[in-house]
Amino acid sequence: MNAIQRILSVTALLMVMATASFAEDAEPLPAGMISLQSPEGVRLLETSGARANFYALIQHLTTQQRPTYCGVASAVTILNTVRPSDTPVSDSLNGKFAWFDQVNFFSKAVEQVIPQTEVQKHGFSLDQWAAAISTYDVKIEKWHCGEAAGEADYAAFLAKAKDALASTNQYLVVNFLRKSLGQTGRTGHFSPVGAYNEKENKFLVLDVAQFKYPAFWVDAKLLWEAMNTGDSISAKHRGFVIITASPQ
Repeated sequence: MNAIQRILSVTALLMVMATASFAEDAEPLPAGMISLQSPEGVRLLETSGARANFYALIQHLTTQQRPTYCGVASAVTILNTVRPSDTPVSDSLNGKFAWFDQVNFFSKAVEQVIPQTEVQKHGFSLDQWAAAISTYDVKIEKWHCGEAAGEADYAAFLAKAKDALASTNQYLVVNFLRKSLGQTGRTGHFSPVGAYNEKENKFLVLDVAQFKYPAFWVDAKLLWEAMNTGDSISAKHRGFVIITASPQ
């Protein structure tokens, strides 16, 4: 690793610690999961070959403002990183700057997909989330996990995820069941993924519930299994979405 890369890694770690260090006292990560704030977590990042947009994402990582807003925070994180042409002006910034927040994300087009009041009660299903973010100037590809035709099995997920994380214009968001990872929480959760370490076969989940868990490394197969779980609202499996930025 050259000097510039090391400076970037240290800078990224400091940014994560500044925004999520309080999570250390909230919930301990289950055995086998590694906090990005730890020396081992940093080593995994430094030796990761698929992290093209990690440094951009970590600057915009947003903490969810409501228990059901993991999907909203994940969308805001991605959209502020991508900065699509239809980025709205934020009232929270005195109406002077184009910026996504967890209020203005709910445009008229998003409200037609699912009303904000419904998200406040139940959150998003994978299909609803993909449809909502696709109302903005980005391209999305969505997969439900599973073994049936049209679903992404483990090998398909791994290939698509690695390619997306190595691309400078693609971003990966996963929808998984916390319980399947041994984490607290009974419902599904959305978060962006920041990197993949091929040698260790682990993904870096940038958890948007920063008050609960720090960004963490998790085994790739375990993450897929947590996505390959049934969502009672949609009656489908959870899964993942790849977002591609439109050319500027």
